[in-house]
Amino acid sequence: MPEQTQSKAIEDKDLIESVLFLKAKNLLSESKSTIKFETTKEAETEKKEEIVNVIREQINIIKQNITELQKAGYNLHLESIKLIEVPLKTKIWTSTLAKKDLENIFKIFQEVETIIMPLKSENDARVAEKERLEKEADKKEKTQTV
Repeated sequence: MPEQTQSKAIEDKDLIESVLFLKAKNLLSESKSTIKFETTKEAETEKKEEIVNVIREQINIIKQNITELQKAGYNLHLESIKLIEVPLKTKIWTSTLAKKDLENIFKIFQEVETIIMPLKSENDARVAEKERLEKEADKKEKTQTV
């Protein structure tokens, strides 16, 4: 009979707390992976990589929003500088796996988002109004030429 290998799970309490923290924020979905890990270390390494990828995604979204707002004329230099801390704090988290270190990373994200989100809403409204006015001007030009 073929031997059945049981899939290994994460045992590190700090990593489990970090996973639960991200799941509570809806940033980490239930694992749909069919990969069966032979060792606990493989399972934990995979989960750490998944969390680091979530952090990278968050940083990229925030940087994209900052770039968009800077192109619109907003000065967000200080917010960009705050984001410089995240890769270092991510390395600290990968070595400790402590939930508090992960919370520190997301605290930085929250501080930056608190500043940029109202500006983004304001900018989006301004862009929408500009587009509306341009459409009206185009309609007027078309009716005048006909």
